[in-house]
Amino acid sequence: MDLRGRCESIRACLLDIDGTLLVDGKALAGSRELLHGLLEREIPFRLCTNTTRASLQRVTEQLQSQGLPVQSDHVLVPSKLAVRRIQASGKLRTGFLVPRDTRQDFDGLRAVHENPDWVVVGDLGPAFRWERLNRAFQWLRGGAQLIALQKNRCWRQDDEWRLDAGPFVAALEYASGQQAELMGKPAPAFFQLALQDLEAAPNATLMLGDDLFSDVGGAQQIGCTGLLVTTGKFEAESLKAPGAPTPDGILTTAADLLDYLPSPG
Repeated sequence: MDLRGRCESIRACLLDIDGTLLVDGKALAGSRELLHGLLEREIPFRLCTNTTRASLQRVTEQLQSQGLPVQSDHVLVPSKLAVRRIQASGKLRTGFLVPRDTRQDFDGLRAVHENPDWVVVGDLGPAFRWERLNRAFQWLRGGAQLIALQKNRCWRQDDEWRLDAGPFVAALEYASGQQAELMGKPAPAFFQLALQDLEAAPNATLMLGDDLFSDVGGAQQIGCTGLLVTTGKFEAESLKAPGAPTPDGILTTAADLLDYLPSPG
């Protein structure tokens, strides 16, 4: 089935933010048109991001500042799933390696500096110092469980590649011998939470993003259509990487998606 035929059955959309709708905090050409087009077609959507440097409120404000028609309930961040996981355990003592702004997304948990039950890791950027990583390592040695809000390897800002949280999570995993529970893309639970919010079936939902593995592969593994966009951190070489998923379609810009979805009305 070609992409147009596949999209005829789409009833909900999941969209990446960084590299797909925004680059360096600015809206990419066609981003506004895409979201307005989805609203016009009455196709519900969620913006699924692995961003952990900013709170849900700040992410929403950034999108709105670029003229994108979204509210906070349109945006899904890994912290939402992490809070559910920790609260379900009944053990709320948590050690955080997340930016100060992001901490507001963890209301209901008990932040501690000694003997936590959980260690939550996001993207601290330059604040990933040895002292912080070593403290987290000691917490894990003491019996805490490791949660990774995301494990992205790298990202682009101002045309420069930068380390993301993934390499630091991997260091803690290697040192502690413990595998982190992943909350963000490509974790199936993250996509399932998005589908639950949308009340949508996987085979009627598509994901559009610039990351072949986290966006496309993550969506495909639970039965969604996975589309790759050639903006952001897209690199053609990634399509040939060992074990790389095959996208169901490749678009030049996010707005091109409207060409494949049913017309409004």
